[in-house]
Order: sequence, then C-alpha cells, then structure tokens
Amino acid sequence: MQTKKRNKKYTPKGVRLNALEYVLERHKRVADVQVDKVIRIKIGVGIARKLAEQGRASKVDMNDIIAAVNIVEAFIALGIGVEYQAQSSAAKEALIAVSARALDLEGRFVFKGLEIKAIQELIEIHDAVMDVVTLKEVEDAIGIVKGVISSGKAIRLKEFL
Repeated sequence: MQTKKRNKKYTPKGVRLNALEYVLERHKRVADVQVDKVIRIKIGVGIARKLAEQGRASKVDMNDIIAAVNIVEAFIALGIGVEYQAQSSAAKEALIAVSARALDLEGRFVFKGLEIKAIQELIEIHDAVMDVVTLKEVEDAIGIVKGVISSGKAIRLKEFL
C-alpha cells in the first residue's frame, strides 16, 4: 500500500517565549497594556463620528463606525455592558438605514437626527468599555466578530458600501 504524498508544506505553530507573561498580560486592562493602540482606535472612531455628523463620512469612516458597533455587540454577547443592549440595537438600525439611504444619494452617508444620536451614544459606550476591558476580553470579542462574519450571520452592508 502506497502512502499519498502530503500536499501542504509543514508550518509549525508559533512558540511563545514567555508563556507566563502572556497569560498574566491577558488579564490586564487594554488601556494599561496597549495605550497607543487604544488611543489610535478612539481617535479614529471619533474622527469618523465627527465626519458622519457633518455628512462628510467616507467608506473608510463608515467602516470604523461599523467596527465599533460590532465590537460593542460582541462585548454585550460576552456579558460586558449588557445594560447597553438597546443603544447597540438602535445604532445597528441607524447604520442599516444610513447604508440603504447611501444607495439613493450616490454613496453619500447622511445621518438623520436620531440616527446620529444613536451612533454618538454607541461610540461613547465603545470608548468607555475599551477603558475597562482586559486584553483577553478584547481577543474574545474579536473572535466573536470574526466568527459571526465567517458564519454568514452578519448583516451584509456590502451592497451599500
């Protein structure tokens, strides 16, 4: 009996040089460990929000806002900030309405009053949550978002964006 030749090249998994430090770091707050990244994320989302308020948001800005909505929903699924479920749902509905309206407005993203208020509230929640969550919780939330997207359960806004 002949054995079949392996088609894929062997690629070993990465090795952690200091496993204990990795485990301990995952239980620290993200705002303490990766200050620069958290500040960059907050600034990017804040700029996207301001441009959306002014009616000058681009696809990149909308993607930043969508990412903030997705990560807050993932935190809620993890049990963090469950009390903000209503604000998260309102922001998601606002994004769907704005994206649908963008088709009629040739790609311009124009928010109405209640829609921009919902987005503003959600971004404030996003910024507050990013100050208190641990690195492990962020990794878990990113995993949830990726899982929802890859499973096809995510609401598709591609036809709008």
